[in-house]
Amino acid sequence: MTTAGTRSEMWEQYRKTLVATQLFVLSICGLLIYTHAPFTSVALFFVVMQLAALIGARWAARLRRKIAESKSDQDDLPLRPR
Repeated sequence: MTTAGTRSEMWEQYRKTLVATQLFVLSICGLLIYTHAPFTSVALFFVVMQLAALIGARWAARLRRKIAESKSDQDDLPLRPR
């Protein structure tokens, strides 16, 4: 269950790491092609890495949001009921 805010945070994080991530994925795919790996293996690796990049961006946005929430909660009493 995501809201529009969390989606935009995720895409912001994805765009921030886009160039480095894509260069890494493409260089590994190039290395696999150079070593004569089967095309299906290279394609599968590419798809899995793209999915991992999306999952990682979503996870990073979630962690950033949780850290921001915990910093705002520091002013509260430590035994505050939740």
